[in-house]
Amino acid sequence: MKKIYTGFIVVLGLASAISADAQITCIPCGTGSDGAFSASSNTTLTGGTYNYTSFTISAGVTVTVTGTQPLIINCSGAVTINGVLDASGGNGTNGITFSAAGTGGIGVAGGQNGGNGTYSTSLGGMLAQDGAGAGGVTTAGNGWSGGGGAGYGVAGSASGGSTGGFAGPAYGDAQLSAVLGGSGGGGGSGGFSCGSGGGGAGGGYMRISACGGFTIAAAGVIRANGGNGGSDGAGNCGGGGGGSGGTVWLLANSLVNNGLVRAVGGTGGASNVPGSPFFGTGGNGAAGRIRVDAVTVSGTGNMQPVNVFSGAPLVANAGNNPTICAGQSTTLTASASGGVGPYTFNWQPGNLTTVTVSVSPSTTQTYTLTATDAFNCTANTLVTVNVNPTPIVSISGSSNTFCPGGSVNLTASSGGTSQWYLNGNAIVGATSPTYTATQAGVYNMIKTNLNGCADSAAAGFVVTAVPNPVVTLGNDTTVCGGANPYSLTAQSANNILQWLWNTSSTLQTILVSSSGSYSVLATDNNGCTDRDTIQITVQTPAISFTPSQDTFCLTSGAFTLTATPAGGVFSGPGVSGNVFTPATAGAGLHTLLYSYTDSLGCSATSSPVIMTVDVCTGLANTLSPAMLQVTPNPSAGVFAVSVNGAGMLQVFTADGREVSRSMQNNATRFDLDLTGFGSGVYVLRYTTGHAQQVMRVVVQ
Repeated sequence: MKKIYTGFIVVLGLASAISADAQITCIPCGTGSDGAFSASSNTTLTGGTYNYTSFTISAGVTVTVTGTQPLIINCSGAVTINGVLDASGGNGTNGITFSAAGTGGIGVAGGQNGGNGTYSTSLGGMLAQDGAGAGGVTTAGNGWSGGGGAGYGVAGSASGGSTGGFAGPAYGDAQLSAVLGGSGGGGGSGGFSCGSGGGGAGGGYMRISACGGFTIAAAGVIRANGGNGGSDGAGNCGGGGGGSGGTVWLLANSLVNNGLVRAVGGTGGASNVPGSPFFGTGGNGAAGRIRVDAVTVSGTGNMQPVNVFSGAPLVANAGNNPTICAGQSTTLTASASGGVGPYTFNWQPGNLTTVTVSVSPSTTQTYTLTATDAFNCTANTLVTVNVNPTPIVSISGSSNTFCPGGSVNLTASSGGTSQWYLNGNAIVGATSPTYTATQAGVYNMIKTNLNGCADSAAAGFVVTAVPNPVVTLGNDTTVCGGANPYSLTAQSANNILQWLWNTSSTLQTILVSSSGSYSVLATDNNGCTDRDTIQITVQTPAISFTPSQDTFCLTSGAFTLTATPAGGVFSGPGVSGNVFTPATAGAGLHTLLYSYTDSLGCSATSSPVIMTVDVCTGLANTLSPAMLQVTPNPSAGVFAVSVNGAGMLQVFTADGREVSRSMQNNATRFDLDLTGFGSGVYVLRYTTGHAQQVMRVVVQ
């Protein structure tokens, strides 16, 4: 079924127009499957639903609606009423004295029947029949007359005196939410051979929609009036009540009314015995309802009743546009008004059909709400959920750990206002993007931006307090000096990343050869440090071994060796205890040593002492010192040598190996170069024909 959405207006007499952008309601346009309807002569139209392409009644032509079903016309084209379209209720018949009571009128197009009157030859004041329909109850004649049928929200009229027929109760609603015709009027009461009148039927129900324009010409009439009540006979009885007006609902984009639209109640039947105490005029039926839904209404015609009701349009409502922060949700609630309930709803995106929906868009999102009423008419509305971004929060730190007395510098991303938290508790005054942490725990940051949205870091920054490592060098100690330096090792059960000694060494172990204070700084994987210091005394015995004589002949006697401190051990060729015997050592150069161990177990050995043992056969033991002179001594290797008298100069190493021999003339001066033999102690022996002289020299 095609539908057109239009505005609406209340019409009282002359019509006025409203703007094209007015609120909307639904016009069922139909399918056009029943073709065109055109009445050029009087005809009938059975109640039911029709889908015409056009609907026309010519001037002077009456189309009478029959059947009990409401007449619903959906026209895809124009509706033109030049004649009469009649869905009025039937009149009640008159009672006949000495013969019969009147019968109730017959309703059409959803209008309800009127009640029958009563008749008796012997009884009188008999209750008649109520009119049919919700507004026809309690309308039967009592005290000789019938009450009028009620209309939508309006009671019918009560008949003549206190004992007359009562008005029918109001029913339905002005919105025409239920498809109801008019109610019947009650029948009159009779008796004693007097026939009472029947009640009039209620007007029918007509809903006509035109999607191509709606015109009611000057001679055009659309009516759904209530039927009149029948009169009594010539006896003492009552008239029937009038039926109530029915329903006329016109829907069009544009309505031109120069004719008449009626839905009035019927008139109560009269009594034909004036002045008699036993009679009553029937009550009038209540007016029906006229509803007009149109964008524009014009023309000089009339509508009766004049309290024309204009249907409210179908309006969908999704509430105000809410604002949330990213990650939050909000509830949208659908409602609708106007149209014909009940309503159904659909939300897009999401295709949700509940009245309330919970949404949590990540960015600003517009949702479309479609409301659908019982006519399958729809109305849309938009609601936008504005999403303000939350601040992005990230935390970095100079470290994850801090050593005793240390700290960790924390930095959060910039923007918005900041508040630091430690283990879930706000840190008073910590509102800067940076914070210096001196306690272990989980640090977090909540930032709030200018939109009032707040967020925190996905995970807190964990700061751990770690202890310093423990390093030890041991107790202060005294060690022995000598050729092998003391090995000093730093000890720690921690995982040490770096060692730094006050000697600038970065090894865990250093060699100590001199007394002093030694300290090491140990740094572990966390950057924490510890320092230890040790005092080391390097002890080496001071030895003096300088024999008073170092040149001997084989025939020389034993020589007592002395050294300080006493108590050490002499060693070398010809040595026994502390005695050196040249004959035992034999001719040549002999190296003697003195070793000493003190009370701490520290040992030392003297520098080598060279003992020279010569055969001395036929020669004097010595030459005059003036015969051999050497300068400087010691030297870098070159010596100035002077001899006085011809002879041979021999050069021996400390272990007695001859490295040089030369003959010299009498009174000669020359240079002796020993640089090629290396540093050390050398022995010079100068021999003449009658004597020899031995001298030690040192090459530095």
